[in-house]
Amino acid sequence: MNWVAAVYREPGNHRIHALVDMEYHDEDPAHSPPCNAQDSTSNPCWYNAITYAYSDDYGATFIQPPPGSAQHFVAALPYQWDYQLGPRRCLSNGTCYITSKPHGYFAPAANILKLPDGYYYIFVPVIYDPVHSATSRRICLMRTTNLGDASSWRFWNGAAFNFVARNPYANGVSYNETIAHPDQYICAEVDPNIQDFPGSVTYNTYLHKYMMIETIGNCGSIPGFYYALSNDLIHWSRPVILRPGNLPHCDPGESFVYPSLVDHSDTSVNFENTDNRFYLYYLDYIGGLERNLLREPVTIS
Repeated sequence: MNWVAAVYREPGNHRIHALVDMEYHDEDPAHSPPCNAQDSTSNPCWYNAITYAYSDDYGATFIQPPPGSAQHFVAALPYQWDYQLGPRRCLSNGTCYITSKPHGYFAPAANILKLPDGYYYIFVPVIYDPVHSATSRRICLMRTTNLGDASSWRFWNGAAFNFVARNPYANGVSYNETIAHPDQYICAEVDPNIQDFPGSVTYNTYLHKYMMIETIGNCGSIPGFYYALSNDLIHWSRPVILRPGNLPHCDPGESFVYPSLVDHSDTSVNFENTDNRFYLYYLDYIGGLERNLLREPVTIS
């Protein structure tokens, strides 16, 4: 499955560039267990990557370069899909099998942000080890000067933007090699204060800081939408709750997902700025593909 995750239209150009959230779900009956296409709660056998697409008809349709080409691939884990990777699970009857967990480079933040230095930036969540998924999460930051060149994206490596994600089917390495040297084969974590999947990032002209809205929630704490502030996109403040709400992994019923901040007074083509009055947009997740788009006004005083 391919989902258009983040788009950007350069002023004066009708082409819309898009980063695509590519989900591979292994539905081969021979791989069940651990794979089971009917299991919609734990999403087993899920391998994720990011690819590129573009639109020349104002977003009505998107075109992807051919799979396998340099202009198709943006980021993925350096090792190939293997349904047998995951923690071991044993049933009460003594039967044990592997439970494959979601892993990969996941849907990037809701928007691409252009800075005065001429680079386009976006945050990307990563889970690089399905065997220890809870401790192998990172929020990474990548940038490019050319949105039309999928191969030009470079990740922050902890000191500079020079990390290049390997294509597992072209110049990849094994799972064991990756796990033995994660800082060599996986992009660096930007800041531990960014705790979960980011929503949109805007430059707030009232606070003179970058503002990120993200979804955070351990089910025993206060789940919901939180915001954090930064001067440089690298160092971030501790998140502060903006809007409490149920999250899908805490409540199997109605919950909230995918927050974005939009300022209707912003004159940029891609709504890259906010001031002291803007809207929080998000989806009310009903179940399956049933979702409602909601918004709430926010004022900074």
